[in-house]
Amino acid sequence: MTKTALRSEMDRLNHFIDHYGKKDFTVGTLGPSGSSSEAATQFLLGSFFEQYEANVTLYDSFEMCLDTLGTGDIDAAVVPHAYPKINLFYMNPNLELTYMFRMDTPMYGLAARHDYVFHEEALTNEIVLSHPAPVSLMDFYCAPKIKEKPIQYKLISSTSKAAQLVAEGHYNLALTNWNAIQTYNLTFVMTFEPIRMSWSMFTKRRLV
Repeated sequence: MTKTALRSEMDRLNHFIDHYGKKDFTVGTLGPSGSSSEAATQFLLGSFFEQYEANVTLYDSFEMCLDTLGTGDIDAAVVPHAYPKINLFYMNPNLELTYMFRMDTPMYGLAARHDYVFHEEALTNEIVLSHPAPVSLMDFYCAPKIKEKPIQYKLISSTSKAAQLVAEGHYNLALTNWNAIQTYNLTFVMTFEPIRMSWSMFTKRRLV
């Protein structure tokens, strides 16, 4: 077994930090602003990278993070384990898992604009914007309220993007998180719970 395989999570992270060799540090993750991934990335940077000029770059998809990390335009990517294609990061021979951590997401719930009058009938009469990952959370909480029709979802790239589109008036309801409703001036019409989530930070593979 190699020395790398024997390293603990903190040993691996400290090894990366000790050998990083730059003053600035840019991490990519899923946007737009208000995403749970942004919150997790800021938590990571605030916990371990205070000595660097740390920046977060937000992308429309994790696939874009993967491509940009591969070209070296960012130094790391933070990805939640709920992302269904996370294997693309793990199986890429040019990347390595540098650190894994747990951080619960902000509160999740169903959000609308402040001028929208919500009734429970809207659960089956309106389209709900959401990222695919938290749909089952809403289905769990709303199942007792729905007798005949299922909820109609439009699945998009992130729950913060869902909040943005509702704020712009394209749709009326979004399954999103607390940070996003603050960012886009929405309100929760139903609240569910934070998601107990773990995350991986990937970097380019190094020889040191």
